[in-house]
Amino acid sequence: SYALENFKKLNTYRGFETADRWMVLLDEDRTKYSLAARKIRENLILELTDLAEVEKAAMSAWCTPYGGSTSTTTNDEMGFDLKTRLSEYSEGFAEALDLKINSGRWFEASDRTATFDPIVVTQGMIDEYFEGRNMVDSIITFGGERRIIGVVENYKYSGDFDEDYHMLFEYIDPASEDVSAVVLKMKKGTLAAYEETVVNTVNASLGTTGSVLRSLDKMRRIENLDTWIPLTVLISICGFLIINVALGLFGILWYNINKRKGEIGLRRAIGAHTSDITKQFILEILVLTGISLILGVFFAVQFPLLKIGPLSTTSMYQAIGISLVLVLTIVFLCAFYPSWQASKIQPATALHEE
Repeated sequence: SYALENFKKLNTYRGFETADRWMVLLDEDRTKYSLAARKIRENLILELTDLAEVEKAAMSAWCTPYGGSTSTTTNDEMGFDLKTRLSEYSEGFAEALDLKINSGRWFEASDRTATFDPIVVTQGMIDEYFEGRNMVDSIITFGGERRIIGVVENYKYSGDFDEDYHMLFEYIDPASEDVSAVVLKMKKGTLAAYEETVVNTVNASLGTTGSVLRSLDKMRRIENLDTWIPLTVLISICGFLIINVALGLFGILWYNINKRKGEIGLRRAIGAHTSDITKQFILEILVLTGISLILGVFFAVQFPLLKIGPLSTTSMYQAIGISLVLVLTIVFLCAFYPSWQASKIQPATALHEE
């Protein structure tokens, strides 16, 4: 169930690219809203985009991709509970990470003076709360009146194994004290040695020395390790147990079938075909397995029925079905060879030994 649920999450569209994407965590005073800060950061973006290997640069608040920070809220101002995660980004961020915009547009500098606070949302939010409606340019009440200017496909910024949460993006003014990072889209194949040039440019522009550069692709892989490690350990343990059970079952079946040579010889002597012998032993073990599985399923279904644990009931039921198929397959494979070998015993030899 755990593996199945996580592989489903892994196959969910992330919504953005991480290859050749870098993020610089800014080392600067962000204690208050400042027009001077806006000018400095706007100049920083210009200086970074002037670099030969930088294609696009955009600002981010403290909820950075793979930064470990999230902001979740539930709002009922529209008469229903709208649950979403919040993030703040500047113009150019969608291009920097290649966000897929389904409709509308991303933020622009003109949004700083908009009558209604502009927001961009994910397609999942539209599908759940406003199904079948075109919400671009619509005004919704969410901590005040806000205008939806765009819809993006998805945005899983906390790891590939993270839940597929709805996202609501807010515009961040370069003058805001919440600006904490700059996300960069680099030219394909930019070498790590270029990181020093980028960091030096940032520190020189801000007049600081402590800005840190990180690769989004590396951050994504590190974030995913929190799931890959226990998942790999559990799969390895289960694989080891399955192999041991299969070997033990194979040995037991081989021994028990060979003890019944007299029965096999008698059946062959009165006209039974080799396929009849093989079929008999396979069906015997499958019937016994079926009885065992009925008992096993009775206890297994208690977990999804009682909703025990954090896993979804759908994943649990699917995992039970997969487990049934797996057990029956292993039993069939373990029973087939000894049964086939037994069917090759000559009647005279079997009766003579008996």
